[in-house]
Amino acid sequence: MGLHGPTPKGGNAAAGGAQTAGQDIGADGRGAWDTLDYSPLPAGKSIRLLTLHPGQDGEPLQMCLSHHVLSDGGRDSFSALSYAWGDATDLQPVSCDGKTIGISKNLSACLKHIRLADAARILWIDVICINQEDLEERASQVGIMGEIYSKAEKVLIWLGEGNEDTKNGVFSLESMAKAWDPPVDQPVSFTTVLEFARASRIRRLDYWALGRQQYVRSISDSPWFTRAWTFQEVGLSSDAEVWIGSHHLSFKNLVYAWLVSLHHNFERTIFLNGYGRTTDTGRTCMHAMFAYWFLQNHGTPEEVREWYQLPRLLRLRQLHEASDPRDLVFSLISLSKMDPGETLQANYRMPVEDVFTQFAIKAIIESGDLSLLSERERQGSDPALPSWVPDWRCPPATTPLNALLPTAWRKYRVGQDRPEKSSPLDNISSPDGKGLRLMVTHIDTVKESYAVNYAMLHVPAEMRSMDWSETAKGLWYKALGYVKLDLHRSELLLELMANVEKAIKGRQLIVTEKGYLGLGALDVQPGDRVSILGNSPVPFLLRPRDGEPGTYSLVGECYVHGIMDGELWRRRPELDKGAWRADDKTLQIVEINLV
Repeated sequence: MGLHGPTPKGGNAAAGGAQTAGQDIGADGRGAWDTLDYSPLPAGKSIRLLTLHPGQDGEPLQMCLSHHVLSDGGRDSFSALSYAWGDATDLQPVSCDGKTIGISKNLSACLKHIRLADAARILWIDVICINQEDLEERASQVGIMGEIYSKAEKVLIWLGEGNEDTKNGVFSLESMAKAWDPPVDQPVSFTTVLEFARASRIRRLDYWALGRQQYVRSISDSPWFTRAWTFQEVGLSSDAEVWIGSHHLSFKNLVYAWLVSLHHNFERTIFLNGYGRTTDTGRTCMHAMFAYWFLQNHGTPEEVREWYQLPRLLRLRQLHEASDPRDLVFSLISLSKMDPGETLQANYRMPVEDVFTQFAIKAIIESGDLSLLSERERQGSDPALPSWVPDWRCPPATTPLNALLPTAWRKYRVGQDRPEKSSPLDNISSPDGKGLRLMVTHIDTVKESYAVNYAMLHVPAEMRSMDWSETAKGLWYKALGYVKLDLHRSELLLELMANVEKAIKGRQLIVTEKGYLGLGALDVQPGDRVSILGNSPVPFLLRPRDGEPGTYSLVGECYVHGIMDGELWRRRPELDKGAWRADDKTLQIVEINLV
């Protein structure tokens, strides 16, 4: 959806695509554009469709709008466009309903390439089909966006005009896709995709040396992959087609070509590792989308349900962008199949802080766990948000210890075997709607914290203190859940060091009152409580609020060496059903308010 395109300073979302009279149109020198006459849409599932009239290369674009009611079953005879708006100040003229309006250069190029020579195309294009100046209509249309893309006969994905290599590149992608031969009528567990991508079902490509894999990577340069709405647009479509200039291929074949690239160079991809070994945002987003599509279309029902939970979708979408930050939330509602209720209907008048808070509460209730709290630590978070609500406008400051992987993959289970884990997750919101009421277990208290010396990570072990070396090695290996390695192999050592740096980025070394060693947030302070919140697999640091007994702020998650595998709890045969109990009698479950 185009609502995710860049918005110029001082402008609104409408400025990203179609320009209307009286608006500043930038430096194109054309003066004011005509204003489209939008007749009100009837209530319900009414939308506008755009008819793109046929034309030859070089002829001006001609189009008109009409009303349409989405059907109750089957597909409707229109294609929905998925694209990035592009530069809002570089506008091109098109004729719509007899008036000249300005659309972005990127959209204009797209329409010229997909236009048919001898027949009209019926399209849904957000920036033209929605009256962007009418916030009520905009919110109403966003509310049925999932239905629009799921009802569309086809979704056309525009990645840009391409270059002189596009023709050969698209041919190469199609050839790579043919080498992928998945089993018929058999769901594939996501945990087996590693082996699946290497299996004999992928036929060896004799022409691999021609550099076809590089083309798979180069398409990630398109800004389309980083837009918030693209996950929904592809995820809900029955038939998606990728266009690069005048060349196109199915989205399915693009994903299969990517899987073949995994087979040939898997260790250098970021399929499973959501943070990867690259800082390339576009590529990270591309891998996340391809993995999501594969799971959706080939995964087992159990894993599909788990990956559709909101915390997991948020993790996949962590680097995506939106011109209106509320769209970071609204674009997930249809995709997750959650019931938005009254609190999460698309509403562009609601403050961003309220949207994020209500969404966080809803996500915790829908998912049934507190993993979302691991998302809290972000660079430049708005202090107006409650301490436990992630600011999804900001990049992550740390790598969450479990990275919100599906339950079967989680490394840690610090509180998973407790007899009582939390208050019911359908009644956790405080009366003011901004806090959480939780049952927690306070484990320990932070005594000291120390900044990690990154330089020491690159000093040979024999040049450091033996005590420090052995302590650090044990801590890092445990924190990383790392498998046994032959450290004489330089490439594995480099990989280990990269993962160590990733694990400690944004964290400090902490020592607790009971003598535990661990990792905590950069702003950890002496007196912060190490606590188990509900059924979370990792502990968290809580800071008591002065003058407010039982009320805490969330500092962030932490790693505490010696308790991460549930060592604090053991099964007691003499208790009912062999229940788990803590040996430490001081560990009590208490109710707190998190603000």
